Amino acid sequence: PVMRRRDEWFKELAGVVDEIHKIPKDFDFGKLGCNEQFVSATIEATRLATSTPHHEKRRLLRNVLVKIGTSCNLDEDLQFVYLRLIDDLTPTHIKILDFFWRGNSKIVKMNNGVMPPSNKHQECVYALLPELQGKAHFLDQMIQDLRSHGLCTAQGITSGMVTNVLTNHGCGFLGFILDTENQ
Repeated sequence: PVMRRRDEWFKELAGVVDEIHKIPKDFDFGKLGCNEQFVSATIEATRLATSTPHHEKRRLLRNVLVKIGTSCNLDEDLQFVYLRLIDDLTPTHIKILDFFWRGNSKIVKMNNGVMPPSNKHQECVYALLPELQGKAHFLDQMIQDLRSHGLCTAQGITSGMVTNVLTNHGCGFLGFILDTENQ
């Protein structure tokens, strides 16, 4: 498994370089190897990618490297905080956080342009996040984890359907790790 993870990650890294190489002509690709932030982030992302079995986490690490290598103007300390969060959180944590960010618009779209009544909110959550079915016993702990990292203020999974529960830190984190087309 270690060799497989390493090999998969190296393929992802090649994809990062290819994607960065497609940047418009004014981008100096030759300076990428001298970009200390990019090199440091690549080393850290490689450590994280080879230590996780989650493809979703490797995809997020790839997204981060593309952003750092191209147009990232985010403070280096904050970049490493976000890399550490990718390591600390599970893919389900990230899905819950994304639900807090974009769930309402998806729910409205699912329900012909209207927000369903509050007695239907739980059903909507499970429709968008079916992997949470049967996990109610630790869902509160996952939300507590997100709160303790300063990413949200939610008290429960449906609280984001009533008010905005995502913090600026949570928005910044998601904006940094998600594909640009998925934002």
